[in-house]
Amino acid sequence: MSREQNNQLNKGLPFGVKYIPTPAPLFSTYLEKYDSLEELKILLKIIHSLYLKKDFPAFLHIDELLSDPAIIKIYKNDNLKQNLNESLSELEKKGIILIINDKEKNIRIFLNTEQVRNHIAREGIEKDFSYNKLDSNFSDFTSQNNNPVINLYENNIGYITPIIYENIHDALKEYDEKDILDAIKIATENNVKNWKYIKTILERWTTEGKEREVKNERYGAIRRNSEENRSDEFYREYVRKQKSRGRK
Repeated sequence: MSREQNNQLNKGLPFGVKYIPTPAPLFSTYLEKYDSLEELKILLKIIHSLYLKKDFPAFLHIDELLSDPAIIKIYKNDNLKQNLNESLSELEKKGIILIINDKEKNIRIFLNTEQVRNHIAREGIEKDFSYNKLDSNFSDFTSQNNNPVINLYENNIGYITPIIYENIHDALKEYDEKDILDAIKIATENNVKNWKYIKTILERWTTEGKEREVKNERYGAIRRNSEENRSDEFYREYVRKQKSRGRK
């Protein structure tokens, strides 16, 4: 670590520092299971790298890790490939990641979630999950199919990505479940398919009051105004056609 980097760390985290969502069980259920510091460092690097990916479900090619300066530094370039493979194998045995050989024999690394497992099955890739099933104590929020918030969001808004998982998980701690469901329904009705919009509605209800907003029929007023504006357009078009036919 350079002197400049060390000085920056000594100052503490800067204002507006970026946070990366991490599955909570990795710091509880699995914390005591990490066999080495290197293994934990590799996992944190995988989570960070997957977060930067745009595709869903996100995955890494093993070559991306082998060429990563941070990974090279972890093992000090000593039997890098062998040591990395051993760490990845241990993480997979614990049920934290999945290592997949695709049809081109490329090694891909995923987080072990139900959505990823379903994706792998849809791709027709054979994978034995018997030895890396999640612990019974592991709470995989995305697999709780009986959770109405998850169902409603996934059916009307989009995929439950790790980031959305964290957002919903936090929202359920802060807001009433019914309010979250109602906010998702409003987002669906207005065809705004993102979590930020849903969160804004929940925050407004907290400050202004949901009952007041419903009483004032804010959303109904928007829809009525929209319909009235549309009616005006139809009327103007009707008048224009009548005039073109010589009628007054």
